[in-house]
Amino acid sequence: MAQTPVSGTDCLQFEIPGKKGSIQFIQVGADTSAVLPALIFLQGSQPVPLIIGTDEYKHVVLPFDYQKVAEKFHLFVIAMPNTPVEAVISALDENSCFVIDHDEPNSYDPEYLRNNVLENYVERTHRVIDEIVSLNHINGQVHMAGHSQGAKIAAVVASENPDVKSVALLAFNAFGRYDERIRSDRHALKSSKISGEQYQQRLADHYGRWQHIQQDPDDYASGNNAWVSFSIDYLPFLLKTDIPLWVGYGTEDISAENCDLLPLHFISAGKENLQLKPYAGWDHNFFDNEGTMHWNTVMEDVVEWLKAVE
Repeated sequence: MAQTPVSGTDCLQFEIPGKKGSIQFIQVGADTSAVLPALIFLQGSQPVPLIIGTDEYKHVVLPFDYQKVAEKFHLFVIAMPNTPVEAVISALDENSCFVIDHDEPNSYDPEYLRNNVLENYVERTHRVIDEIVSLNHINGQVHMAGHSQGAKIAAVVASENPDVKSVALLAFNAFGRYDERIRSDRHALKSSKISGEQYQQRLADHYGRWQHIQQDPDDYASGNNAWVSFSIDYLPFLLKTDIPLWVGYGTEDISAENCDLLPLHFISAGKENLQLKPYAGWDHNFFDNEGTMHWNTVMEDVVEWLKAVE
């Protein structure tokens, strides 16, 4: 497996074949002199390049201090399918997503849309793990941390891959994806942001759209394929997993608000490998109600837990 330094960064880039095209990933921190465990970070759901270049510098797109993480683990991040590892900022939209036409909103690469399904991400992650464990600077230990959509992928991979030793799931909805739309409107009703009549109409709209999605589940241009593939119950995968699991979430995150129900299922199944960490008052990306982001705190907790269970 070839590895190439990424100019202007402290990263190594790798490329391997996959079932649906090549798989690219990076190691953040190019120092391979120390033999350490590997940590794969699986990001969320948008086609954001891993490295963004400006006229003055290149920025590794991670929301936490990756250099501190790299002191304990060799940190790897997998590129989104059909999305370049590196792109200049002018090639991105206002959300830092890679687009093919700036005049058209959400003009993502059609191949990205086609391949933006859970099964493909799981297969890609398995392939990357197969390669990482063979690297001389990895001590044979592979751990994962996934955020949002990445947590869903990590939950499935961890249940299937014996090389994964522990997994941290952040901002995780273990019970699907589409349900978040209904729960969001339920919160809007409770906080008097919408009326009872509006809530009822929105419910009807959600049910109607879900019926439409189910009638054409392979429609990638409309995103139906992604909705169907990710809107599943992840609890069976979690209960199948015997390695240590850590779930961290903000209590103001509607998508992850049901994480506090997970221990009930684990207790009923007689399993003791789950640790839950609610962050009171923080949202999906670990911002508090004053707008301060706490990603570094979360990752410090993740690393401390990973080292404890390693």
